[in-house]
Amino acid sequence: MKKFLDLPLVVDSLTIEQQSSLRIHIPRTIVKDWSLCLQLLQESLIDSFIFRHNSLESRRIVEFQLETVSQSNVKEISNRIIIGFTTRDLDFIRHFFLRYYRDGVAEVDHIDIETSGDTYSGYITILVEESVPPVSPDEASRRLNMK
Repeated sequence: MKKFLDLPLVVDSLTIEQQSSLRIHIPRTIVKDWSLCLQLLQESLIDSFIFRHNSLESRRIVEFQLETVSQSNVKEISNRIIIGFTTRDLDFIRHFFLRYYRDGVAEVDHIDIETSGDTYSGYITILVEESVPPVSPDEASRRLNMK
C-alpha cells in the first residue's frame, strides 16, 4: 500500500566537488504528516509514501521507501525521485522527527544521510525550519569539562 500526500515538499539537488547532494526541506506545516509516514513505513504498514506537488513550473513526485540494502539510495526517473532508506537510516530520521514534533524545535537544523546510486552518490540532507541555536566552542568545551 502506498500513502499519497498532496503537500509542499521542496527538493533540490546540487553538486559540490563532484559529490551529489539532494536537499529536502521539510516545512513545519508538514512535520506531523511526515513523522506519521516515517512511522508507518518503519512498521511496514505502508510500502512507501509519496509527496505529489504541483506548481506553476512543474509537477514533482518524491517517493520514500524502505529497502533492504546496505546504503540508502536515490533514483531519478523522469519527474519522479525515489528515495530508498535503509532500516538504520529510516530509524535515525524517524527518531529525529518525532523529537522535533514533540519539542516543537529540532536539535540541529539538518541531518545528513549518506547515499549510493547511479543518480546521487553522496548525501541526502534533510533540513528543518526551527532548530536550537548552535553551541559556541567555549560552551562546548565547558560542557565537556575541557576547560
